[in-house]
Amino acid sequence: MSTEQLKELRALTDQAIETIRKTWKNNLLGDAVNWANLHCAEACWIVNDDGEEYTQVRIEEASPNASRFQCAIRTELENCGWSDVTVVTGW
Repeated sequence: MSTEQLKELRALTDQAIETIRKTWKNNLLGDAVNWANLHCAEACWIVNDDGEEYTQVRIEEASPNASRFQCAIRTELENCGWSDVTVVTGW
């Protein structure tokens, strides 16, 4: 995967955050999310020591346990053609 593709994924993730902020926010009550500062900090292509490869985005300003928010981001990315992206959130 190229750097340009990862930059595109990061930008799409920020767009997904905006879409969710506008349309899903009320459905995600209970997930701890700092909506004011929420952003994609990085997009990565990872190969682990078992040789498994995957794509991951890391979003800052949401709880690591914000599973509904993570699922909403995955859904938005799938709608843009990015399937099987791991979404990691943290403060």
